[in-house]
Amino acid sequence: MIREGDVFLDLETLGLSPKDSAIYLIGLGRFNRGSYEIVQFFAENEQEEDEIIHAIFPYLTNASRIITFHGEAFDLPFLTKRSRQYHISFSYEQGKVQYSGRDIESFDLRKAIYSLRRILQFPHYSQRALEEFLQIKRKDDIAGKELITCYKAYMMDEDPLKRSMLLDHNRFDVEHMPKLFDLLQYRNIPDTNYTLTSFSSNQQALELCGTSDLSLPVPLSIHNLGVHLQFFDCGIKVYIPLSNGKMRYYLPNPKDYVRLKADGQLLPKALAASLPSSSYEKVDESNCYTEVSINSETLNPEYLSRYLKQLLRQI
Repeated sequence: MIREGDVFLDLETLGLSPKDSAIYLIGLGRFNRGSYEIVQFFAENEQEEDEIIHAIFPYLTNASRIITFHGEAFDLPFLTKRSRQYHISFSYEQGKVQYSGRDIESFDLRKAIYSLRRILQFPHYSQRALEEFLQIKRKDDIAGKELITCYKAYMMDEDPLKRSMLLDHNRFDVEHMPKLFDLLQYRNIPDTNYTLTSFSSNQQALELCGTSDLSLPVPLSIHNLGVHLQFFDCGIKVYIPLSNGKMRYYLPNPKDYVRLKADGQLLPKALAASLPSSSYEKVDESNCYTEVSINSETLNPEYLSRYLKQLLRQI
């Protein structure tokens, strides 16, 4: 979560390579007595890069952590190499920033959010895509791919509208970064205890509904092991497909099981030790399951609660 002393940082550059591409805009954000303050340093031309890089470091003097979005892969290494050209003692290596003889922790928001991809299952993990999921709006923002062209045009005509567009895009990036921390709440889904409140079934599916104390900013719908799950603020719905009145009960640790070729039975590997290796096959996460009949023994709160808990652990 966000801590006192955090500084949010975002660069705008004239290319992907720091060898031959300058930084033309740096945005910083930090919380001060509950208010989020943003400062920006804009180079009117490439020759002013030296000035804006030097200008940010007083803001980093007391920083306990530098927060970026994809910054450990791009912004921080880029800033490191450009700083060296001006003999500034700033460097990033292995998750830590070094500046003026001290270490500053680094936190890459995209890396943290992307680590939850098994839970989130988003098609894209750009900052704009994540903002859209959280229903965060940008007003009249220029597309990222147009930034370099816009800046080069600004250096030619000094159009204040172009300058404003460039500053706005960077400001949106810095302004919205703290809001992306809300996505880290979804990492608690697998370990949350859900209380089963109702269940129903028909020939096609079994539906489970439950509650929890997990607060989520936006509902999330995902598929896992053939099951459709909907998570919302303090609640869950699960749709389990049925085949011939049976559901699949997936087991953890597939490496501990094999499936018999003759009848398809799932068997603990230890019990298969005395069988010919040609009589069984390995299983993986997608087919490490047993089929369970829906009847009075399984269609009860205690059994279904265990099933739900096991299912969530495998997300």
